[in-house]
This record gives sequence, C-alpha cells and structure tokens, in this order.
Amino acid sequence: MPRDTGTDFFGKMRNHKAFASIPIVVVSARSRRNLAVSKDVPVLDKPIDEQRLLQEVQSSLASTSAR
Repeated sequence: MPRDTGTDFFGKMRNHKAFASIPIVVVSARSRRNLAVSKDVPVLDKPIDEQRLLQEVQSSLASTSAR
C-alpha cells in the first residue's frame, strides 16, 4: 500500500460505517505482538498456512452471519 500501513488500513475499515461489519483476517509478515489490531481479529503470519487461512475465513464468515 503506497501511503498507509496495514494497521492504518485496518483502523480505517473498522471506523468507517459502511465497512465496520465486514470480517477481517490479517495476513502479515510481522508477528501479532507488533500489530495494533483487535484481539478478536485473526492474525496469520507469513508464510501462510492455507488450511488455517481457510478455517479463519470460514469462522469469520460464520460469526458475521450469526449476528
């Protein structure tokens, strides 16, 4: 992203009314302890474990549809 960091983008998504309810799964080269994201947001470190990514996406979508 040319101007923002992933953390900046995450904050904008969460604070924008139109996007606040969209589930987010973070994929990062940094470990979770270095990211300023909510604890309820799944964070996957690179390299990506494809099976875990699929599980996290499915879980996030299921949580969203249950609301």
